[in-house]
Amino acid sequence: MQMQAGSARCSAGRPRPRRSHALAAPLLPRRVAVTASAAAPPHGRRQQQRLSQQPGPSPLPSTQQQRRPRRRAQRQQQQQQPLRGPPPAAAAAIEITEAAEPAPGPEVEFLGVLDGMQTVRGVMEVEASPDLVYSILTDYDRCSEVFENISASQTLEEEGAKQVIQACSWRFLALQGSFNVHLSVAEDAAARSLVFRLVKSSFMRDFEGRWHVAPGGSGGAGGEGRPIARVEHVLAVKPVMPIPGPIANYTKGIFTRQVANILRDLEREISVRAAAEAAAGGG
Repeated sequence: MQMQAGSARCSAGRPRPRRSHALAAPLLPRRVAVTASAAAPPHGRRQQQRLSQQPGPSPLPSTQQQRRPRRRAQRQQQQQQPLRGPPPAAAAAIEITEAAEPAPGPEVEFLGVLDGMQTVRGVMEVEASPDLVYSILTDYDRCSEVFENISASQTLEEEGAKQVIQACSWRFLALQGSFNVHLSVAEDAAARSLVFRLVKSSFMRDFEGRWHVAPGGSGGAGGEGRPIARVEHVLAVKPVMPIPGPIANYTKGIFTRQVANILRDLEREISVRAAAEAAAGGG
């Protein structure tokens, strides 16, 4: 009995022999399976746990559930109601505005480069007598009060010829300045026409401006027998420096707007003087 017990103790105290490779071979598939599960994409067990742990949308309060049907019913009721028109006074104003035709503005066109000069022509009709328009154009000392691009104007008489010296402003791109121009004037009062020609200027190599005033409209009379004048202005300019090709189209727009602005300035002065004459005649 003692021998058996001793042998038992000896067997128990011995370390267990290591497993051979032949015995470890069947365990490889299990290790591969564990590795595969560890390398699985994030759509596995952990993400499912995160999704299950995220809080869902909280239910709406009972008050909001009650307001929604009310708002829906109010919108449906508003859509079913007929649209109300403007008040009678506003409707009358709309009818007058729609019936009134807009006043025709100046018609300006670029005629091209004629004899090396940038040439622009503008035409407009105004409700005034041709004689009134011609008197404004020939009042050279007051040109600075009529045209915004003229800051000063002075008339001279030399050997029976009328000449005008003016200080004009210019603007090109981001630049602007002023220059003096000396012009000779040829008037034809019977034809209501006048021609400006350049005498001297440091800004322009050549310049010519023509004005012609004639009865316009149907027989020179507008509504209720009011007189109509047709005004034509032709402006031809040749700058001192040649115009480069890349900005040629831009300079065309500058000259076209210049003529349009001149005609608008004249139209504004005509309306002021025509109103003054009508008030004086009525008094």
